[in-house]
Amino acid sequence: MDDCDLLLSVDDLCRLKPALDKAQTKWYELGTRLRFSSQVLHDIEKNVRASEGEGTTFMSAMLEGWGKSLDPALPSWAHLIKCLRDVEEQDVAKEVEELAPKVVGKEAQKAIIEPLLRQAIEKGETWYLVHAEWIKNWKRFVNFDYFSYSPSNPGPVNTVDLLRDGQLKDFMSESSDFALVPEPAWQKLVSWYGLSQGSIPIPRKVVEYGLHVKELKVEIYLIELCLCQEGDSPEKAVTKAFSRSTTVGELEAIMRDIFEVPNDIKCVLATFYHDLLKPMVTLGELSIHSREKIVLRRRTASELSEGSTEPSPPDHCAPRGAEATTAPNAGLCGLNNLGNTCFMNSALQCLSNTEPLRSYFLATDPTTGGKLYTGVLNINNPLGSGGAIAQAFSKLMEEMWRGGKTSVAPRLLKHEVGDFAPRFSGYGQQDSQELLAFLLDGLHEDINLVQKKPYVDMDIKNDGRTDKDIADETWMKYLMRNKSFIVDLFQGQYRSTVTCPQCNTVSKTFDPFMYLSLSVPTSSEMFVISITLVRADPSFPLCKYKLRVIKQGTILDLKVEVQNVTKINQSNMMAVSIEKCVIERIYDDAFILTDLGDKDEVYIYELIHSVDSSSYVAVTVQHCEERIMSVKYSYKEYQKQEKIPFGFPLVIEVPKVECTFGNLYAIIESQCRFIKSGGDGATHVKEGKGSSSSTGSSRDAAAEVCNKNNPVQNTTEGKMNGQHQKQPDIARPASTGTRERPVCLFRLDVGNRKGKKIKQEELSENGKTVVLNNYSFVACIWNSQTKNDFYNEEMAMRREESTGPGSVGVSGQKDCDLAECFRSLSTARLLSEDNKWNCPKCKKVRATKKFDIWKWPKILIVHFKRFSFGRFRRSKIESLIRFPIKDCDLSDFRINPDEPSPVYDLFAVSNHYGGMGGGHYTAYAKNSNTGNWYVFNDSHVEQVPEDRVVSSAAYVLFFCHKNKETPLGHKKNDIQDRKETEV
Repeated sequence: MDDCDLLLSVDDLCRLKPALDKAQTKWYELGTRLRFSSQVLHDIEKNVRASEGEGTTFMSAMLEGWGKSLDPALPSWAHLIKCLRDVEEQDVAKEVEELAPKVVGKEAQKAIIEPLLRQAIEKGETWYLVHAEWIKNWKRFVNFDYFSYSPSNPGPVNTVDLLRDGQLKDFMSESSDFALVPEPAWQKLVSWYGLSQGSIPIPRKVVEYGLHVKELKVEIYLIELCLCQEGDSPEKAVTKAFSRSTTVGELEAIMRDIFEVPNDIKCVLATFYHDLLKPMVTLGELSIHSREKIVLRRRTASELSEGSTEPSPPDHCAPRGAEATTAPNAGLCGLNNLGNTCFMNSALQCLSNTEPLRSYFLATDPTTGGKLYTGVLNINNPLGSGGAIAQAFSKLMEEMWRGGKTSVAPRLLKHEVGDFAPRFSGYGQQDSQELLAFLLDGLHEDINLVQKKPYVDMDIKNDGRTDKDIADETWMKYLMRNKSFIVDLFQGQYRSTVTCPQCNTVSKTFDPFMYLSLSVPTSSEMFVISITLVRADPSFPLCKYKLRVIKQGTILDLKVEVQNVTKINQSNMMAVSIEKCVIERIYDDAFILTDLGDKDEVYIYELIHSVDSSSYVAVTVQHCEERIMSVKYSYKEYQKQEKIPFGFPLVIEVPKVECTFGNLYAIIESQCRFIKSGGDGATHVKEGKGSSSSTGSSRDAAAEVCNKNNPVQNTTEGKMNGQHQKQPDIARPASTGTRERPVCLFRLDVGNRKGKKIKQEELSENGKTVVLNNYSFVACIWNSQTKNDFYNEEMAMRREESTGPGSVGVSGQKDCDLAECFRSLSTARLLSEDNKWNCPKCKKVRATKKFDIWKWPKILIVHFKRFSFGRFRRSKIESLIRFPIKDCDLSDFRINPDEPSPVYDLFAVSNHYGGMGGGHYTAYAKNSNTGNWYVFNDSHVEQVPEDRVVSSAAYVLFFCHKNKETPLGHKKNDIQDRKETEV
């Protein structure tokens, strides 16, 4: 390899003339880029004009003028190629490149390879892996980045270091282990440098990743699959690597070749979880993983007689709906767990025992024998699955209610639901209620009679109109886009009422619902939180309370609960968090309680005046011990002062005006807890005064202290009234031989919390007013001797446990009934700070909102909010919710007089056992043929007594309305309605 670029010769110009003639229209721009001088360009133009009419091309004249001129030196091959690319003569550059000598210089290599490396990847392209170190050495050799150059030749292209035992090493990453080059660049590099010993080409395809949001990537690691025939021993299995872009059809053809299966024998591929039925779907879209087993299964005679197992409209050989549901043991069929799919099995068993739904999908035409629902399949609905979910669900119902099977595998339905809702495509544990929502929505869209959804203006005015008029108009407009048997059977309508607390403006909206999610008033909405109450009277000890508060509530709700227990007005409370003896945060009233960390503890300080007082401001106070520390730096030892927080911090109230140093010191000292009174070392704190009965005396005593010290008039012994114009320097150690109380126990520093850097300044009695605000804090600086003599740290950490009214146990959970849950739904709640309502009169306000049921569905699905999530807290509520199995009368919650009394019978329950980490799902269901209750635990089915149905594991309830007729499953005008919506 020559280290320098080869220059063009006169002979080379002659060879290049036919190619360069094609770039004649850009000769001037090309000559400029080739660094021709103005004189040479002038000569070229002169020769071009002189040659006109003689058949001489522009490029010939250009070369002739170039040859006559001795001004510029002939360029290198690489420079000529680069200039041709710069003037967008790609075809000419390619011809010149092919005529270039095999020995290509460094600049030429860079000019050829650089645009190839910078091109964007496209689907189906082939890229090659090269060892990252080799590509870095090559870039240094050709001065690729202009700042990293090395004269050392990189040598043959290296890929052997990427391999182990002939296979690509695991866990390699791009840039650090390997680099990717496109196929044209790979061919050039190999032609110039060759391959090192043991190196082999490692080609990889560009494929699409993602189910819905597609992303192009070079597929580095292929999928290794274990291939076998059904019934073969493990020794006959074949392991082979495939690209994710390989389709099921291509995989089947390869497996036929491997196992020598003729094409006339009908086969189907299957994984452990489901059959691979669609030949054009890729392995990547099916989420097939490495080391997964693919079985080539020959179809049986019965399967061939039933037709293709691929989802399609059921044929005429399908059994009648009545026959399918009256067979022996019909419906008493378990569902195999396909891998963490108990949540799906539980939901499907509940839907399987929803008799109207099951009958709809099993009903057949008595004349043709075909399924009736296929006549309304909406395969062109962009919001549906093209009918795949409906067909898979119908097939599963048929298998479960045909009788004769103890369990079946819902592989096909799982696959179709996963395509419709990608979050369910894998095999991780999910939520049964969420699957129900997706599945019912998918079924609705698949059988939606509205073929082309029109635009509907849902801006419905409610000024002066009755609720019935508004609800009817809303429902009518909803049916213009959503009209299906699922809507008729499962969907109801609720009324949402929002009220402005300032002007009492009321806004009502009516919306459909498929299911009701109910909070559990005593559990799922409540949790126990520990707080420490700090009284305004310093003679009272700290008291710890355990309170049950609403989980979706705020600090304001917590203060209200404290007010109920202690009779302290919530406006006279400040909520803070304390860490390492310092008040780290002051919570505002809008702070959400679920955002508290597991280790966060709330301290409530009682104030004499309201937080919003115009005359006083609440300031935090912390105690700090000043120590002299020895620090070594550069082999020298230095003395350094450090202020270390200790003890329990305070919250004091100081006047916004006319507050001097004397006032501030007197207020702090009077409020200081745990100060020893002098020689005896005793700490004067009242014991056992944590109950609410002592609130009055606490506030009166504290107010007396506050008023007495503001302003300072008769301070004890006059110690702060002009006799000490300057604080004594208490940083100096006091005499260890005496315990006489000093004039000042500590000095004061003031700082500001608002800025990132806290600047502290020492206060002194200079007659000036001390100006403090809500961001100020005061530090009481103690020296070590005074602190040891006069501050009782042991007492500072002591807290009493309150056992008075309002204090609760650790669990905070208790039983409730279904009526309480519905009552919680219809209770007006204050909207959060982040969810303010845009009142037409008052603009953004924290309004109240409540829900009521206006239209009750035939099948009512009730979901209990047993799981709660916060920023730091996650929990499951294990409380028992009592609900009637028969004659569940919800008439107390009926607000529409035209609705029949909502009396329901329970027929199915989805249960969840365990905690937040996953747990296990089962189902209770009442079989419509036998009238008995059964437990469905995946593939296991067992009869149970009725009294076992009500348990603390109940998660989703299914009720059937006793006073409403079941909607007709297949009406004669359904097809006509469908045709009308197509127009």
